[in-house]
Amino acid sequence: MLNDLERKSYMLHIGGAEYHIRYSLNSRLCLEQSYKSLEDILLMKVQDWSIDDVLQLVRAGFVDMYYNKRAVLRRDWDNIKIKHRKKYLSIAELGKIISQKDLIAIKIELMEAIIGSFPEPIYGETEDFNNGRSDIDYKPLWAWYVAILHRPESEFYRSTLKEIYERIDSYLIIKGMKDKPAEVSEFID
Repeated sequence: MLNDLERKSYMLHIGGAEYHIRYSLNSRLCLEQSYKSLEDILLMKVQDWSIDDVLQLVRAGFVDMYYNKRAVLRRDWDNIKIKHRKKYLSIAELGKIISQKDLIAIKIELMEAIIGSFPEPIYGETEDFNNGRSDIDYKPLWAWYVAILHRPESEFYRSTLKEIYERIDSYLIIKGMKDKPAEVSEFID
């Protein structure tokens, strides 16, 4: 049986094993405080990511797993564990099991997981697909989520930006403060 985090996660394949990863706000904080920001990594072409970039992204993808809860609470990013079968790996040990031939596939899976953590772009009459969601001010986002929606603060940090925006949008739709998105039907002739 999969837990909630595994249901909302992406698969990563390394060394013949499958891993569940996701990129929450905790993951972003881990990257920012121990390596470099996710935005800085995304400014590079995926093929230009170094092995260090890949390893740091993998570690950040494991941040919200239940066995890392203590390290996250302490903001002790060096002790984020990566569960491999029945043992835990350090980031250095993980680097030893990544083969050069699998590196491209790993980068693609990491990028899919990262993209999956972002909110859907807002389409409308303008060509600005970000429409206010590219430069995120986390304080008002936190206030909406915790103070207005009355969701737990810990859930806020364990959530992806996509999940946070979906919950806020659902609230606004229910309260009549936002129109429900138009449904698009696809017809095949």
